[in-house]
Amino acid sequence: MKKLIVSFLVTIMAVMSFTIFRVQALEPDTTNQLYPLRKPSGPSYWDTSNPSEWALSDATGKIHAKFTLPAHTSLMEFKDGIGIVRNSKAYKWGLIDDKGKIIVNYKYDYISSFFEGFACFRQGGKYGFIDKKGNEVIKAQFDSCGGFKFGRAVASINKKYGMIDRTGKWIIKPEFDGISYFPWTQQYSNDPILIKQGDYYGYIDSKGNIVIPPKFVRAQEFSEGLAAVQEQGKQLGYINWNGYYVILPQFYYATPFYNGIAYVSAWKVDGKTLGGALINKKGEWIVPPGDFAPFAGDAKGSEGILSFPTYAPDSLAYVGAVNTKGEIIIPAKFESIGLFYNGIAMVRLHGGQEGFINTKGEYVVEPTYFGSFKSEYGALTFRNGLYAINGGLDGYLDYKGKLVIPPYR
Repeated sequence: MKKLIVSFLVTIMAVMSFTIFRVQALEPDTTNQLYPLRKPSGPSYWDTSNPSEWALSDATGKIHAKFTLPAHTSLMEFKDGIGIVRNSKAYKWGLIDDKGKIIVNYKYDYISSFFEGFACFRQGGKYGFIDKKGNEVIKAQFDSCGGFKFGRAVASINKKYGMIDRTGKWIIKPEFDGISYFPWTQQYSNDPILIKQGDYYGYIDSKGNIVIPPKFVRAQEFSEGLAAVQEQGKQLGYINWNGYYVILPQFYYATPFYNGIAYVSAWKVDGKTLGGALINKKGEWIVPPGDFAPFAGDAKGSEGILSFPTYAPDSLAYVGAVNTKGEIIIPAKFESIGLFYNGIAMVRLHGGQEGFINTKGEYVVEPTYFGSFKSEYGALTFRNGLYAINGGLDGYLDYKGKLVIPPYR
């Protein structure tokens, strides 16, 4: 796990948004998914100097398609029957189908992931949207765009931001200095939407009406009905949809709520940090601050288990895990611990080895995975319910560490 970082809204706006590195482990969903496999053609997965042979396998290891990509071409993503490809020499992007056939030639300057069947593309300095057949459903006309969720997406023109529907029509006119609306963070269709006007942040409804005036110097998107905000000269607190404080301003750091838990940090009376710990939605301490400062910097655990780092004299973070009572159940000895599913999580050692543990920290799969080419980026990457070994060069594991898709040789 790497140190907590403040993540600014890329291409949309700068606003308070907190993320932390975590090896992903979610409930496996392999239904109707195909997984890309690549034959070795160079020293690593990232070497695309030569033409490369690929295959698409289902979760049982059955090959459904074989194809070749030109030199300097990478398969950036494959999900739900569509693949996004990029030619690094021409700096152009395209699409392939579930047979590996090109359905959109290398003509775009960029193609995003698909959300609600649409992907944002850039061409000639402007942005528009394509569907999964490669049709340009919304012509390139915007200065920037985001992914669709609940039938709406952020777009900007002339340095002003609004929201469009699936036809490209403005449903919120482009009159704001920023709008924070990411598909993967939107929980409810009627959540207030975070906007920026001048130096301040506020919230609008889905029609563009201001429901909480821009008066905050920092603000987050709503999560589980609450949002952390900060007014000038005050600390951070949490407001509800009506803009009223449910948890009074008292923190210098706060994360969104997840499963009713948030991580916050406060100050002592003498001005020194009290450290960070966990609160519930009433603002009550679940885990009192002190012992785990800076704790995980993130309350997004799973199955009642949250990871936390400690920093050793060698400046490395050693990660362990606690339960929601603050009891240490896994000693701090890993570089990172992923989210648990059915009592199993992926872990990484500082040497790069990766494996799987149970809730006692015992190895279910010894940390031996590097990939054939000892990838410096780590061997295992969560992809559509399975773990790609070395980007798919060495097959895929299920969440128990069993090799379910063998390498393509």
